[in-house]
Amino acid sequence: MIRKSLILVALLLVVAACDDAMKRLFPETLLGQPMTEYVHGEDALAEVNKLHGKAIRAEDGAVARYGSGDEVSEIWISRAADGREARRQAGKMVHMMYENPKSPFQYRKRFDFEGVPVYPFVGMGKSHLVFFTGDLIYWVTVPAGDERQALSEIL
Repeated sequence: MIRKSLILVALLLVVAACDDAMKRLFPETLLGQPMTEYVHGEDALAEVNKLHGKAIRAEDGAVARYGSGDEVSEIWISRAADGREARRQAGKMVHMMYENPKSPFQYRKRFDFEGVPVYPFVGMGKSHLVFFTGDLIYWVTVPAGDERQALSEIL
């Protein structure tokens, strides 16, 4: 009985550690705004899949929102199987948005931020930054003009 209890406690600690691992990727505040919502795991992946209109291959995912009203900023992170897959997924997303004449997003010139290639888009009244680092793919939505400050707080 004690052994089963110890195994259960160990499993719960592993699950809690996994939750903390994703949440540590997000700043507590972004552009001076507090985190107002955090969604992780299956719920976050369901949001990602709904946004894409199909299921994407991801090991894990999380979404955080900051602020309220028109000033809401968002960080979406999905974890790919490895860095190569993260690069492929980020590249595919950028390519599909760039090539789609019906996309509400307009591509701006790629730039590097602290060695990370960032693919910026504008649309729907905000700036959107797509990039990957390691096995993580990011989509960051912030008010126009705040892109570099947001990146400095995230990376």
